[in-house]
Amino acid sequence: MKCPKCGCESFTVESDILVTEKYKIYKNGRVSDHPISKEICREDMAEYDNLVRCNNCKTAYSIHYKGRDDLLKTDFSKVNLEEAEQTKY
Repeated sequence: MKCPKCGCESFTVESDILVTEKYKIYKNGRVSDHPISKEICREDMAEYDNLVRCNNCKTAYSIHYKGRDDLLKTDFSKVNLEEAEQTKY
């Protein structure tokens, strides 16, 4: 998976429900089992439950809501960010 904006291959997933949990995405497309950080969600993120954020340019892409179990099983190497919605968050 590459960022359409800058070409970077390093991303984190931000999953927002009541807390923001950030997960590392490895180059093979797998997601870490445990979040790298957690913080209380300060904004209404109902439209953007899961964001994939580029670690280089910080552009965030919204992906359809997935529960924690589905999110951790997702192979992000197959996610096409060209079709994802960019967000301002």
